[in-house]
Amino acid sequence: MKPYCINNISNLLYYLLMKLNKKDEYNVGDVVRFERNISLKPHTVNTYYYTGIIVRKRKKDAIAMTVYWFEAGEYDYMISIPEFEGDYVWTAHDEIYGLMNVPCEYKLHLISNFGSWWYGSHKSLYQSIIIEALQ
Repeated sequence: MKPYCINNISNLLYYLLMKLNKKDEYNVGDVVRFERNISLKPHTVNTYYYTGIIVRKRKKDAIAMTVYWFEAGEYDYMISIPEFEGDYVWTAHDEIYGLMNVPCEYKLHLISNFGSWWYGSHKSLYQSIIIEALQ
């Protein structure tokens, strides 16, 4: 994995304020910062940085682990991001920069930017964040 690149003021603020912690495995409910490389034209790649909350993790199958042994992590993560109103992005472990240690109020604010359908699909995660905020 390449080192964290600070190429705009938003990334600088995340780096300074949210000190990302790289982990071997992330859990459902963790807020993470990750990148997506998207090629819209031939020979060009646009890199986008997102912050989202993990809503599901899926263990890679044995064949993928054998063939792609050089890739870090044994899980892929489904992450809800506010830029798409809570819609999901599947990402590999090596695309995640790290865990953001944020207060539960930030998690609630993040979730408030999701569509109204999100609560019905992720009630248990939402309720666990509410309980965490009340403690």
